[in-house]
Amino acid sequence: MSQSRFRKTALSLPDTVEGAHQGHADFRVGKRIFATLGYPDDAWAWSS
Repeated sequence: MSQSRFRKTALSLPDTVEGAHQGHADFRVGKRIFATLGYPDDAWAWSS
């Protein structure tokens, strides 16, 4: 999945906002991060 598709999918979820931590884009609802884009490198994304 491309980074743009991952971002679009994550942001389509209710109340999700994009932020950043440690130099990587993250996606959160409230104060909880549920996904990180570009970690451990640009080819990866992580979701809990």
